[in-house]
Amino acid sequence: MLILFFVITPLSLIAGIFFLALGNWFSVLGVFLVVLSIYLFNGVAEAWGLPYVHSWRFQIDRIVHGATYAKKSQRERAIGNFNKIIAGNPRDAIAYLGRGYNYDHQGQYDQAIADYTKVIEIDPWHVGVYCDRALAYYNKLEYDQAIADYTKAIEGHPKNDRAYYGRGLVYYDMGKYDQAVADCNMVMNLSRDPSQVSKAELLLEQIRSKR
Repeated sequence: MLILFFVITPLSLIAGIFFLALGNWFSVLGVFLVVLSIYLFNGVAEAWGLPYVHSWRFQIDRIVHGATYAKKSQRERAIGNFNKIIAGNPRDAIAYLGRGYNYDHQGQYDQAIADYTKVIEIDPWHVGVYCDRALAYYNKLEYDQAIADYTKAIEGHPKNDRAYYGRGLVYYDMGKYDQAVADCNMVMNLSRDPSQVSKAELLLEQIRSKR
């Protein structure tokens, strides 16, 4: 177990990053090795009772499944595959997350919300899914529920710039400009993502134009 955790897993991760840097077809091998290293880490950490690694697993699966099916415009096929997984294992939170993600991007927000809720029931450690569910509520114009979920995400991860921006956007649409400005300022202070900062700056400009 120790060899797996301290030797095989980091070597797999390093090799994966190396092949990703090479580009071309090497990227396929790189993705495989990076995903493998995360799953190995996750398996050992779960055996040791470290719950926080669940979020790593969710994000890797989301990237792999989401990128594949979004690129091929095969979301119905993705949903069908996740249906089969869930039928075989009704407690598979990853499958609910993947299916919810695809429902969400098809505009089927009620189904997406139901699946995101199931993820939270199965694995409450996965704070990020609150942002996903909040966005689905926002798209349904159910602003109070969206605010509640973004706030929950912030409580679980106080430096969650995505949650601050999302909540700020909801506050903006509700006409609560002071709260929106406060959340945008939090994004500016916390985020290291230039695109997230740019979105916050744009929202602040829109707020200034309303006053």
